[in-house]
Amino acid sequence: MKKNKVVALMSIGVLIVSLVNGPIVIQAVETTSDSQTQNDDTRQPNTASEQFSGQSAPDSQESSTENDAKIESSTTQHSSNLTTTTSETPEVITGIETSVPKSKIAIGETIQVSVAVLPNTANQTIQYTTSNSAVASVDSEGKVTGLSTGETEITVTSEDGTKSEKVAITVVKTSVVYQSHIQNIGWENAKTDGAMSGTQGKSLRLEGIKIKLDNSTYSGRIDYQVHIQNIGWQVANGKNYVSDGALAGTTGQSKRLEAIKISLTDELSSHYDIYYRVHAQNVGWLSWAKNGAPAGSQGLSARLEGIEIKLVPKGTGTFEQSRAFVSGTTLSYQTHIQSIGWQTSKGNNQVSGTTGQGKRLEALKISTAQTGLTGSIVYQTHIQNIGWQSKVSNGSISGTTGQSKRLEALNISLTGELASFYDVYYRVHVQDKGWIAWTKNGGNAGSSGASKRLEAIQIQLIPKGAAAPATGKAFLSASDFKPKIGKPYYYSQWDGRWSGNRFNSSTIGPSGCVPTSLAMILKGSYGMNLTPADVAARMDYYSGWAVGASGKDIIATANSYGHSVEVVTSQGVAEQRLREGYPLIWLENVGIGHAVVSFGNSGGKTEVLDPYNRQFFNGWYDISYLWSKPSADPMDWDAGRPVFVIK
Repeated sequence: MKKNKVVALMSIGVLIVSLVNGPIVIQAVETTSDSQTQNDDTRQPNTASEQFSGQSAPDSQESSTENDAKIESSTTQHSSNLTTTTSETPEVITGIETSVPKSKIAIGETIQVSVAVLPNTANQTIQYTTSNSAVASVDSEGKVTGLSTGETEITVTSEDGTKSEKVAITVVKTSVVYQSHIQNIGWENAKTDGAMSGTQGKSLRLEGIKIKLDNSTYSGRIDYQVHIQNIGWQVANGKNYVSDGALAGTTGQSKRLEAIKISLTDELSSHYDIYYRVHAQNVGWLSWAKNGAPAGSQGLSARLEGIEIKLVPKGTGTFEQSRAFVSGTTLSYQTHIQSIGWQTSKGNNQVSGTTGQGKRLEALKISTAQTGLTGSIVYQTHIQNIGWQSKVSNGSISGTTGQSKRLEALNISLTGELASFYDVYYRVHVQDKGWIAWTKNGGNAGSSGASKRLEAIQIQLIPKGAAAPATGKAFLSASDFKPKIGKPYYYSQWDGRWSGNRFNSSTIGPSGCVPTSLAMILKGSYGMNLTPADVAARMDYYSGWAVGASGKDIIATANSYGHSVEVVTSQGVAEQRLREGYPLIWLENVGIGHAVVSFGNSGGKTEVLDPYNRQFFNGWYDISYLWSKPSADPMDWDAGRPVFVIK
């Protein structure tokens, strides 16, 4: 309604003259404000007029209108003597226009209701209400939030209540739907929102999977990629993923799924996180992965058996994610070697140690570097004069350093999940035997009771079911070391074919008993096609003596041919080695130090082969006699007592 214009008379009085069927009544009215004007509109009965006329006063509203008109007329007429004020009146609302970006939203999703009150000059203040507050809420600014599945109407009403409009909103739950192809079963019924697809406790592999979203209200897609047995991460149509219900994996090929990645794109990725976890062979349920991270295993030949997938609003997931993916294990090992120390680390199936140098292993360290698997590599060594040490693990030292003690045997095993996925194979290079058979998973390798050093080792971690070396007798006893060697070949140092060959500052004839004795053993016992001239030429390189050769020269030269030398410490040891079938070199006192060879043990006697044309010894002698006549030359004792077993 428009308000009537009010004409205010500035500081003057107005005489209103009424002729109402009677005498003239003069009334003075002073109008100074709107409130006074409003009071004028509510008129009191004109008592004087009623007294005189005997009639009621005219209708007050009509009178007021007439008087207002008279005043307005007067104002217009006397505009030069008046000041006027006008108040704006709001426009009448003719309608309301509403719009929403979409009529279907997901639980937790928000949209904004856009409103225009017409005309745009009208009062734009509006109110919002929802017909079902359990389905969706709306705030004072028109932001609608989906709360639960269902339908509701958002009503937009003008402030004066004269106009309103309704907007229909449907709230849906966006769900992830997935279906697995299972060994011996085929396609399983589809599962949703965290339900398990696959099996548990049946040892059945997943072979394929399809994943899609239901009731998605955002732009974007769900992508996924699988790791397949003997294939690796699958590539399809030039892409490393498939999308929206397409098959990932295989059917009809009996190939296991081993890992999976799942991700979202575009608006979906801004509003949701995708979580997933798998049940893997030998591990069970792993932790949750999310948004494209791998779940499962790689390099372990472990099948996926079950999967759970969840779609959650962005940032609301509280799922444990410490171990969603496990991968293969790498192996490294080091040996401490006589006169060398710690050798550089070796990897899977590499040789650590030496061969052909007669050097003992003294200590060992083994470690694994795995991603996610529980368990350890555990090992134990048998040490000279000590026996079996306690087991150690994961890079700790087993054995000794700085004590000159040989390793004689060892065993290696795995624990935890590491043992579920791998077998550990190993073999050792043993003094006088070389490489012996492979063993695995805690079996002993080496020897016991034979005083034989380990010289080298190989270790392999092999996934369960993969190709592996054949195993055999890997742990030997003393009886296994009875040599299958021949009787030494007889050479004379005075043989004209080499007697005149230089040896040190002399020749082989008068001073070459040592190289000739060693040549007899290497040719006859071990089948090496060598003559005294060959051995003397090599020994000359090691010897620093003007005439003859020492115990150390025997050891160095034998080692150079790949044979070890044991310095005999007692008569009993000499008798035992002869009984085992080994040849011995004796440096005997025949007035000077002289080298001879003996072989065999029959009733405490041994056959002696004298390279000096059998001048000093010829035939069988008591071992005790030989033991009692060692060389008196100091040079012959430089390696210990001058009796040597050539192995």
